Amino acid sequence: ANKFTDLTPDQALLAGLVHDIGSLPIIARAEDVPDLLRNTDMLDRIIRQTHNEVGKAILSKWNFPEEIIKVAELHDDINYDSSQVEYTDVVIVANLQSYLGSNHHLNEISWDTVPAFKKLGLDTNMNVITMEETGDDIKAIKSVLS
Repeated sequence: ANKFTDLTPDQALLAGLVHDIGSLPIIARAEDVPDLLRNTDMLDRIIRQTHNEVGKAILSKWNFPEEIIKVAELHDDINYDSSQVEYTDVVIVANLQSYLGSNHHLNEISWDTVPAFKKLGLDTNMNVITMEETGDDIKAIKSVLS
């Protein structure tokens, strides 16, 4: 967000931190259902199908800003396309980058088809940000949190 948008970097960080919050109560509830815990494919499918709505409900209940609630709801919609750059776009791109080298189902899609990359003006043939570029930012965040 800091390098490619006019969005507030702190809000983008918050959006990234809470975008999957809907998974937590699902996992907590699954701990009470041993058969579900043993069937990781089914648990993954349940999380994938429901965590966005659960996250939206949690963040709404906690009175988060609408733009952050929208991230929880829409971050898995790689075809999401609004008229302006939003935190949802930043999280979509970050999520897709996080899947590089994994067997995640979204790792196989072409980034050229994802509107968020175009809206952010990003080259889809390269990594957006390397860890070396964010080293100082990560150190500052660790300092604040410790």
